Amino acid sequence: MSRGSDSLVAVVPPDSHLAVLDEVTWTELSLEPFVALQPGIGVRRLTDFGCASAGAAPHAVVTARGVATVAGLVAAGIGVSAVPQAVRPLIGFQPLPVRALVEPTVTREICLLGRDSPPPAAQAFRRAVAEAFA
Repeated sequence: MSRGSDSLVAVVPPDSHLAVLDEVTWTELSLEPFVALQPGIGVRRLTDFGCASAGAAPHAVVTARGVATVAGLVAAGIGVSAVPQAVRPLIGFQPLPVRALVEPTVTREICLLGRDSPPPAAQAFRRAVAEAFA
């Protein structure tokens, strides 16, 4: 089994006042129009947890089904959002400022399970995942 952790980060429009900060708090993020993922999606539970832990209640102006849609909406200036650090390659088509999201730092554990003696392709995949989350 391979393990790693993945922190949530803030994504903001390029012209946002939050874009000049090195890190953004959940409270600061929640004061902006928020692009949320649909309820029931794992990352949505994490963003809800981050906001609740900070005593913040973001105003969701729109909900999306996936992080690529979130990135497009944020890039269009609709609002700000929080996504896992690991999805940055999926949203790289948009020139979005990505900032550390703190107070609290919210992470998810990533686990990769498999057979003790997987085939070579599975071994290569396992190594790639382990390196990505090291």
